[in-house]
Parts: sequence; structure tokens; C-alpha cells
Amino acid sequence: MLITNVFLPEVMSNSSFFRSRRQKVLSETQKRGAEVCIVGTPQNLYYLTNFWGEAIAVIDDSGAHLVVPLLEKERAEESVVDTEIVEADRGVKMFDVISDLVKNKNVAVDDVSLSTYKTIASKLGKTPLAEQEIFFNVRMVKDESELSLISQGGKIMDRLYSLATEIVDTGISERKISAALVEQMIVDGADPPAYESTLNPLIVASGPNGALPHAYTTDREIKNGEFVILDLVLRYKGYVIDCTRTFAVGTISTEMKNTYNAVLKSQIEGVTLTDTKHTTGDVDTACRESLRKDGYAEYFVHGTGHGIGLDVHEPPWLRAGDKVTLQEGMTVTVEPGVYFHSKFGVRIEDSVLVKERPQLLTTFSKELITL
Repeated sequence: MLITNVFLPEVMSNSSFFRSRRQKVLSETQKRGAEVCIVGTPQNLYYLTNFWGEAIAVIDDSGAHLVVPLLEKERAEESVVDTEIVEADRGVKMFDVISDLVKNKNVAVDDVSLSTYKTIASKLGKTPLAEQEIFFNVRMVKDESELSLISQGGKIMDRLYSLATEIVDTGISERKISAALVEQMIVDGADPPAYESTLNPLIVASGPNGALPHAYTTDREIKNGEFVILDLVLRYKGYVIDCTRTFAVGTISTEMKNTYNAVLKSQIEGVTLTDTKHTTGDVDTACRESLRKDGYAEYFVHGTGHGIGLDVHEPPWLRAGDKVTLQEGMTVTVEPGVYFHSKFGVRIEDSVLVKERPQLLTTFSKELITL
């Protein structure tokens, strides 16, 4: 069934979730000597008010105030939970309202633009504390409503991979595969997230393109005897699911099969340690050690994983040297890969819910599928 309003899930309408999140953010803020938060990034706005759009929120002990321009007012009224809406013209007048709301208080801001930061500082006559970690520290552990949405996104992701097995074949281009998957994603009520590090919504990388971890999707047509890496990311009602599968097309070489099996073993070992008894670094070490034993360590050139939530990439980071203790309710990726320059690559990735025993949020088969 097509979902017509992706930003008004029933589970998100419970104001207790939002009050709890705001209190946690304020607590983190107060630890740093500030009394009030000014929030401008869409992710944090959504997290604290249920509105994703052009606005600035002020969060303090009295509650949440959302300052919006006229063009966003109606949408904000339909979305916000337990939040006062204040209309103000774009530009200086918005900041006049914000200044009145926070006068004589020490202020922390999230990852707003530099121009917004300078304007706030000018209006307040003091330098606000700018520390995005205040928000990431709270957002790392997901609450019940968030986990429900992320889980539903995982089900859509699994269906996309089922579709991929029907359309990936010799002669079809990477770009046409991407187009078909994006179309189905949207029909299923999700959207491809936009992020700054790539021009493409999805990674579809065939043959030698697969040797580039962040390959662009091209007009290259799939050929017999090669791998196709599909790194799919979707946003379901605000929340991200990230998953990668590598498919074989036709008859592949023994070298390719051995590489695939080594990456699969590495990924499974990493997922096994994504629990409340281990750290982010433990997971990274397990994946690298597995690949080292099989002779592939030098070809694994990126971190093992990252947190997912309202951002595609957010803390915690699963990489060498990190020692963040994994907590129940964190959602992370585990995605080792091996890349042979100008030849081929293999990457296998799941989104995982950290619990006493890890829970896969993406469950499409990881066994080598030949199309």
C-alpha cells in the first residue's frame, strides 16, 4: 500500500517520546554550561519536534518553540508534536524572535550553517556553544518509535533486493538498475536520501567499477562473468536503512568466488560481535583479522561500519582504534569489503540493531547469488 504522508507515523505522535528526547538533549547541554538549545538542522528538528523542513527550534525547560516562515507554517502545524509554532518572516525577523526567546541565557546550537551561527551570535551579543555531539550523543541510542520505523525500512530494503535479482542481467546498464530500484523504493513509501558525498542516490557498481568503494553509477552495461555491487540506502519516514549485496552475473572465476567467501566470513564474524559485550573497535578488529587470515587485509580500505538513524553516517563509528561500548538500541552497519584495482570488488553490508544478541534489520540472503 502506498503511504501518502511519510512524516506522520502513528508511533511518532506520542508526545512522551519527544519530551524524553528534549530532556536528554537539555541535560547534555546543561553539562556544557548552556541552558537552551537552538536547533536548525532538519534531522535534529525532526528528532525533537516531528517537523522536517525550514525552521529553527528553541528548546528549553519550558518546552519547544518552532520558529517557521509562512510558507512552512501549515506543514509544521500538521506535523509537530507538543511544540509551540511561532511564525516569522524569513531572515532577520526570524532571528529577532529567536533572540527574544533566549534572551539572557547561555545558548548551544547544533550544526547550523556558518551564516546562521554568525547571525545568532550577533543577535545575542555572545558566542553560542556549537557542539553537534550534544545531539549525536542522545541520538545514538534509538527509542521504541525510532526502532519501529527503522525495522519497517529494513523490510522495504529486503524487497528491493528481491526485485534486484529479477532485473540485474547482462546488457542492462547500472543507471537503469538504479532507476528501477529508486522507483520501487518510492512506490513502497520510502525515499533515497540525499547526501553531500555523492551525486548518486544509490551505488550500482559492476565489474571494474566495483573496485571503487564509492563508485558513481554509470551507463556501463553488465557483462557475463562479473560482480555487481548494489549499495542501497533508503529513508523511511525520516530514518535510514543501509545495506549492500554483491551479485554474480554468469560464470565467475575461482578467484572471485574465494574473495566473496572471505568477505562473507568477515562480515558474519563482525555481526556476531555487534552486541552489548563489545566495543565498536572489537567489531572492526574481528572483520580485519578474518580478512588478514585469508590474505585480503590490505584490500580492505575503509572502516567496518557506522551508525545509522536520521543521518546516513552518524556515530558510533566502527573503525580501528575506536573503543565506544556498544549499547542496546544502537543501530549500526557492518560492511567489510575487498577491492582489486581495475578488476572487481566485493562488499557485504547489513544494518544491525545492537542487543544482547545482535538483530539483523536487513535479512536478504548473503549467500552468493548468481544471476
